[in-house]
Amino acid sequence: MATIEELAKFCQGYDPWSLAAFYNWVAESEGIKLPPHLWPVCLALCDVRIRNLSIILGPGSGKSFLVSTVYPAWLIGHDPTETFLAISAGENLPNGFMLSVMRIIEHADAFKFSFPNAKPDKNAGWSTERGIFVTGHSPAVPDANYFGCGLGSSALTGKHARNVICDDIHDKNNAATTDLCKKVITDYHTTVLGRAVATGTRFITAGRRWNNEDLYGALETSGHYVTMKLPYEREGSEDLYWDVTVPGGLECVFTDRKVLCKDQKWVDV
Repeated sequence: MATIEELAKFCQGYDPWSLAAFYNWVAESEGIKLPPHLWPVCLALCDVRIRNLSIILGPGSGKSFLVSTVYPAWLIGHDPTETFLAISAGENLPNGFMLSVMRIIEHADAFKFSFPNAKPDKNAGWSTERGIFVTGHSPAVPDANYFGCGLGSSALTGKHARNVICDDIHDKNNAATTDLCKKVITDYHTTVLGRAVATGTRFITAGRRWNNEDLYGALETSGHYVTMKLPYEREGSEDLYWDVTVPGGLECVFTDRKVLCKDQKWVDV
């Protein structure tokens, strides 16, 4: 059995195995381990070549805990200058994500042992209103390490981040009609994409399909996003698959001439 020091050193690596170990350590008190359908998401999150990522997953899949909570905390631990902006259809979800990230950074052994140099900077900001700041954050950057708000919130004005996560940007209300879906798509292109920083921003969307005309469908057909359907049921089959679509010309973990075996080891093909 690994010691705390050995586990912390392992979590400090920048690869999907380290992210999965951090996830399991954070969630162990709840008896939760990374579910198999989220493993390819870890692969995508840890591949810096993927700048635009769309993850289509149903409710209860655990996507938000990984994508909007554990992964941001892990990456902030690695680099306290990282900034995240979490956007959802309403205010409650991103506020909940912020509180979860705050609890991980301030109280989780997984974070404190793995990333001892990134501590809460409560003088700079440590609230859902101001956002989350940690020690090591650049004083020249006004944006929080993590801030969350709703798509229609005035708080988005002037905010920018190196990582923008749109988690459940659709709900039953703003996806009820084609016109409402079009408004979300327009807001995404006119408002969300405008939150990028000059040095480059990674955009991640995650959620369930609500409407054939929703944002997730638009991103999939745009040809600019790595799109993951996890798990996905193909017509004529009762099996579930990990279906990943990669834009033409993009080399990433899903196009490399390697495959991931069941024991989570890479082998050449």
